[in-house]
Amino acid sequence: MLRMFTPKKRNFLVSILLIFIFIYFYLYCSNFNFRWKKNLRLTTPSTTNTKTNNYLQSALGPKIFNQINSLNCSLILNENKSYINSIKIKRIVQRDLNDLKIDCNSIKNRWKFFQNFGEISDEEKRFPIAFARTVYRDYLMLEQMLSVEYAPHNVYCYSLDRKADKKFKERIRALSRCFSKNVFVSDEEYNVYSSGKNVSRSHLSCLEKLNKRKEDWKYVNHDLPLRTNAELVRIFKAYNGTNDIATKNIVKNTVVKSLDWSLKGLRLYRNENAYPPNIKQLNHTKSLNLIVLSRAAVNFTLKQLNVYPFIDQLEKSRYGMDEVLYSTLNSNLPDFPGGFTLDCLNIRIKLPTVWEGM
Repeated sequence: MLRMFTPKKRNFLVSILLIFIFIYFYLYCSNFNFRWKKNLRLTTPSTTNTKTNNYLQSALGPKIFNQINSLNCSLILNENKSYINSIKIKRIVQRDLNDLKIDCNSIKNRWKFFQNFGEISDEEKRFPIAFARTVYRDYLMLEQMLSVEYAPHNVYCYSLDRKADKKFKERIRALSRCFSKNVFVSDEEYNVYSSGKNVSRSHLSCLEKLNKRKEDWKYVNHDLPLRTNAELVRIFKAYNGTNDIATKNIVKNTVVKSLDWSLKGLRLYRNENAYPPNIKQLNHTKSLNLIVLSRAAVNFTLKQLNVYPFIDQLEKSRYGMDEVLYSTLNSNLPDFPGGFTLDCLNIRIKLPTVWEGM
């Protein structure tokens, strides 16, 4: 039928047809999404629990406590846009008070630590998880984060930024003393910068301490999880030893290319006979700092490799050097436990779309 039209008109009609198809699917998907959300409506109460927590009220101050307590969590979690837009204009800014109580009783009662994690399954107990985090400020937020992810069989390490103020460091150490069996502070302190300098060293200081622990933890994470501990366990078990590290081409000027990046030039392996025969030069890749390492990968990094000369050279660049270390090791070294490969780095997985000449 389209043959009766000129090529120009055919292209125009095809374009109109595609637009109508797009609109149809958009409306269909929007309706489906609405019905899906409707079926999953949360059953939280219309307002937050107004029971007074004197410990938390004292920590936040009456003004912030009342602002938080007046939030309608049900509307937020059910994505009520008008309500969300009305409250995001005036964000609630939480700050640490100078007279914050850091005795163990106050810490535990502020966030109801032992009420949050509930009953722990045998599956979780057999699969401990470690957390390593470099910290600088916002103590109360970190205390709250720990209450969300805390489980007695997991282990937690804080690496202090040397630039952090004295009071913040005292509070983190008080938190560690309160949960002395599985929360601790790294022995080393580094001046950590947003450019990435000393981020890897600070993280490694926690990994070294974690690796000496008797707990048989399986994976180490540093980001705030959006899953329950039980869900994390099932996810990490599905990984089956694989690391969760992105692999991307590096951004320009992230690495000083003129330096010697050969494995032997970097003295990367502690054992001279351990160098992989087919890998002479590192092909740098990057990820975010949002990584998850297997215990085997951590042990390999600390015992088989000497990564500090590598870090020294990475830190000769201006920015983003902290995003290169683990991604490069994970994607370049064939013997890196749970590692990936460079094979797919420049290969399109999805079909390319060509619009020209339609």
